[in-house]
Amino acid sequence: MSTPLDWSDIDTDACQAEIEAELGELIAASNRAHRGWQALWEEVAVPVPAWRRDMRRLA
Repeated sequence: MSTPLDWSDIDTDACQAEIEAELGELIAASNRAHRGWQALWEEVAVPVPAWRRDMRRLA
């Protein structure tokens, strides 16, 4: 049988601050990854020929 938890011992402000810090780090890492992929895509992207752009516009 488990012992009941005493929630009054938990510092919710500290937990929230830790979660917000971790979330901030995850968002920053996600943004860095996105910028990296975007830079790679721009580096290897092949320009679309003019006739193909025109065909897309007509479709």
